[in-house]
Amino acid sequence: MKRHQALNIDATRMSSPMSKSNLSSTSTSSDTEYSAEKLTEVDTSIRLPKTWIREIFLVIILISSQLVTLIGAVQGVPIAAYLRERYRIEPAKGGLVGWANASYMLGSAVMVLIAGKLGDLNGHKRMVVFGWIWLTIWSLITGFSYYDRGNQAFYYTARALQGIGSGFIVPNSLAIMGRTYFEPGLKKTIIFSIFGMMTSTGFVIGTTFSSLFAQLTKWAWNYWALACVCVLYTVGSILFIPPDNIVHKPNSKPLYKRFDYLGAITGVSGLVLFDVAFTQASALGWSPPHTYITLIIGVILILIAMFVDWRVDDPLVPLQHLRADVVVILICVYFGFLSFVIWANWFWQFYELVHNDSPLRIAAKLVPLAIGSIPAAIFTVTCLQLNIKAPTMMVISMVCFLVPNILMATVTPNTTYWAQPFVSSIIAPFAVDITVPTATLLFSDSVRKESQGIAASLIITVISYAISIGPSYTAMVMWYVAPLGNDSTPGGFTHSLHSNFICGIVLSGIGLVTAVIAGLIDYKITRTHCGDIPPPLSKIGRKSKK
Repeated sequence: MKRHQALNIDATRMSSPMSKSNLSSTSTSSDTEYSAEKLTEVDTSIRLPKTWIREIFLVIILISSQLVTLIGAVQGVPIAAYLRERYRIEPAKGGLVGWANASYMLGSAVMVLIAGKLGDLNGHKRMVVFGWIWLTIWSLITGFSYYDRGNQAFYYTARALQGIGSGFIVPNSLAIMGRTYFEPGLKKTIIFSIFGMMTSTGFVIGTTFSSLFAQLTKWAWNYWALACVCVLYTVGSILFIPPDNIVHKPNSKPLYKRFDYLGAITGVSGLVLFDVAFTQASALGWSPPHTYITLIIGVILILIAMFVDWRVDDPLVPLQHLRADVVVILICVYFGFLSFVIWANWFWQFYELVHNDSPLRIAAKLVPLAIGSIPAAIFTVTCLQLNIKAPTMMVISMVCFLVPNILMATVTPNTTYWAQPFVSSIIAPFAVDITVPTATLLFSDSVRKESQGIAASLIITVISYAISIGPSYTAMVMWYVAPLGNDSTPGGFTHSLHSNFICGIVLSGIGLVTAVIAGLIDYKITRTHCGDIPPPLSKIGRKSKK
């Protein structure tokens, strides 16, 4: 058996429910095999708190990581008009304003994989506490960028560094949840579903408070208030997250020799350059040579990172050992969240630029997102407890991503809020709150306890990167298909609006087709392997030796 076989997907967690004895025997043999091959230098097991009160506080702190991340991600949405005025950004170059949110999520996305791996090696509690401290510091600094009126680069850089804190917090919090509630069951499903609820809830809370601060005082308080919240979570993480049980195994390499430095450097650099290229193209077009050269270099670095991770013994992302259907689910998540970002962004723009609503009024119109997340979470828990497979759940979620974009693509300046906009805001939380827990549970149940960090990192990376680069896609639609700068009247803007929602329809449609493909792959795997461990990508197409 090869050295990395321990990272393969555990088919017993992916198939129909099995008895506890079978599950126990399977995990025991797997753990023995894993430790015998010395693939892990540290044991970062997390034990349940001794009292139920401490357990409640632990769960609140862990699920709040997603809440605070989304609050931070959308802080730039309500103040977009203030940024355009402060930095004198022309309407035709509105894509530059997108950096207010894209830079935060880009900083989070590129750091997630590294942070998850560091958590697997050094302990997840340490990474969570470090992330909260980092987010506190850079939230303060981002607020002070308010006083630098002529330098938008400082604000965008501070936002990117602020996002790095979320990149440490979310995957390691999710990994702690995966380790603490490792065995599949109702409690684990409920907790992961509540974690998924925090996505749409965080969007609403973030836009609401950001609007309040922008309208009633200076928008710098938006970031200083977040810093105060982060201080509370820092203290709570220290007090209520159980300490990591770090035990160095004998005859093992030092931690610093195990880390995949080349894969991390090339992967992070490639993702950053790829995102920068699209964001710059959304504001300047593809004509400037530096734009497409940046894109080419980014793609080359990403390919190098994939090659490195395919070849090294302990990769940052174990590509060889991911199942084909799991990879397809990742693609679904990416396209789904791309379409969600388009819907949310242009929902806001519609009421801001066409109806001239205040940011706080628009935030109020998005409240159904948070309210709808409650029945969405209940629906998700029910379906998962009924053992509905992940591909089927993803098909449902992709339809829920698709429908809001279709509804908003039909609006006119005279459309009442209680028609298409309200209905779309009721359906949208089902898309998010089905996708996040389904994907995270799929990955958590699919890997060993020692690899919960990298499993969480893959999901969070895809979501964060989609949220980061999504506005660039729509801004390019504005640049090439329906430029707002040529016609800023309500009618002209509505044409731009429809073009962007059509882009969202196409992206969510791709996600829907991909989800169907995932279902076909899952069906084929189920018939072919009949409960045996399905093959990873490196084994596809090879005949097994008996």
